[in-house]
Amino acid sequence: MSSQSSLQNADETNNEFSHGLDNGKLDLEKKHYESFLSSQVLYNQSIEKLQNRKSELARLETELQEAQKESAQWIEKSQQHTHHIPLKEQQADRLRDTANKAGIEKEQLRELRKNTRNDNPFLIGLFYVLAGLLFITGDLIISKDIVAYAFGFKGFEAWSFAGGLAALSLLLKPAYERLIEHYYQEGKYKRYIYFKMVLLFFALTTMAVLGLYRYDAFRVDKMKAFLNNEATYLQSGAGTNSPTLIAKLDSLRRQRIQLNEELLNDPWGAWSFVLTGILFAVSGAVCLGVGTPIVQTYWKRWVQIPIRIGQMKRLEKRTQKELEKVETQLSQEKAQKAISENHLAMFSKPEELQSEIKTVRAEIRDLTDQQGLYDVERRVSQYNDGYVRGKVEQRTEQRPNGHVDIVNANGQAVHS
Repeated sequence: MSSQSSLQNADETNNEFSHGLDNGKLDLEKKHYESFLSSQVLYNQSIEKLQNRKSELARLETELQEAQKESAQWIEKSQQHTHHIPLKEQQADRLRDTANKAGIEKEQLRELRKNTRNDNPFLIGLFYVLAGLLFITGDLIISKDIVAYAFGFKGFEAWSFAGGLAALSLLLKPAYERLIEHYYQEGKYKRYIYFKMVLLFFALTTMAVLGLYRYDAFRVDKMKAFLNNEATYLQSGAGTNSPTLIAKLDSLRRQRIQLNEELLNDPWGAWSFVLTGILFAVSGAVCLGVGTPIVQTYWKRWVQIPIRIGQMKRLEKRTQKELEKVETQLSQEKAQKAISENHLAMFSKPEELQSEIKTVRAEIRDLTDQQGLYDVERRVSQYNDGYVRGKVEQRTEQRPNGHVDIVNANGQAVHS
């Protein structure tokens, strides 16, 4: 390629030399052809520059398209990461807050477990609860077998009525706790002592009445047993159709009936049932009021709080794992965003390329204008050179002896 260009330059140099030689022989002014050569060189250079700038423009436009496409892709990726990062940060904040709350509650529960104490042993509280349940059960049985039967209730109605009466202990329990046990726990024993004295007196009175009734029942039972034995003896010692025997057996039967009526009409029996129902209801409420707080304290310390602490531990551990996962995702999102921004910074920006394209197009317009001017100058110089050469040839005269006088532009003969 370079050898061909060298040969072409050599040919052009020979042509220019030959043209200059001819002009010198004709004694033509050299400024026209010099102007032509100068314009021709500038014209050729402008063509080459214009081609280079057009190639540069094509390259920049191709690069601009690629840059716009690449930039759009990385901008889209960066926007996606920019959108995901706040969401991941919010999720991480929520998980972090949940883990912190779980940890705080766990420590509070541990402190609460240390402070949850009761001076009474657990077995004492359990004993009181069981005693209260026994009182309620006894009241339920008494109400079912006696009170409900007296009202004529049967089946489900009887059990419902008896259960309602037995539930009086549960109704009286909060009253006892608020009016008596609460002040006792605060160290105010006066009301508790009065209540205990009244309850003790009432219990002893009930036991005394019940004891008297039990004695009467025992006495009647023994007397009935004696009458039954006597009736058996009489029946075994004589004929069954004896009028005397029948009269004695009838007398014994009336005595047994009288004993049963005395037992049924015994006032100690009536008071026993009344006082026993009241005592069972009050005693059940007192036992539950004393034993339930003790059992509840140990239940809370041994079962309820440890279960809740375990739940908080599992929640904190699970939340920490999720938080680590979210933080890893957040780090990845930030890293991908940084990579996208770095790629955007590494690639040529479309704005810069558009500015360069604008500059190159302006240069192409200027080169095109210059090329037109160089072409005009070249053509004008070529025209002037040809015009002068034509003038010289027109003034060439044929001499008689066959010589030719070449007259230059000033009318002077150059050759003869």
